[in-house]
Amino acid sequence: MKAVVFSGTTEGRQFSKILANLGVKVLVSVATEIGAEEQDKNENITIHVGRCTVAEMTKLLHGASICVDATHPYATEATRTICEACETTGVEYHRLLRTESELPKNSIVFETAAEAAEYLESTAGNILLTTGAKELPAFKNLDIKRIFPRVLPTLDGIRACEALDIPHRNIIAMQGPFSLDLNRVILEQFN
Repeated sequence: MKAVVFSGTTEGRQFSKILANLGVKVLVSVATEIGAEEQDKNENITIHVGRCTVAEMTKLLHGASICVDATHPYATEATRTICEACETTGVEYHRLLRTESELPKNSIVFETAAEAAEYLESTAGNILLTTGAKELPAFKNLDIKRIFPRVLPTLDGIRACEALDIPHRNIIAMQGPFSLDLNRVILEQFN
């Protein structure tokens, strides 16, 4: 049996390892080198690095019995592309999601980064931005000095921040997952 796991989360790495330990041949597709670094070495795991088009995903799915989408919950474009590739190939699709966190009272939820940015224009104070580097352009109209983006510690993450002229002292380049305590400390540190 061959399984294709589109990963990028702790849950995806754990799931791939479990499948491989059961003797399943697993092709793990990750978007970045960081994702590849985090994947455990296992003779039943092959790793593909790089973001894929539908056509590229279709090739990866060739001969697979099952596809598991274990990408980040906010990676909606990746999920759409994976679903389209599975439809094209007829490979069975499953979504692996982490347990949702309970939101604190008075939380405000937005459908898109652009909606969040629009809301933040009418606020004061610093902003810990944890949407990822790909979403940074949505926040370009905000006072850049207020933004403290937390991005992956990659050249692409730093370049995305530099493209918006975010001061380097504001860039938090870290890889998650992040504990409640660490988030609290970061919020306090950057006010």
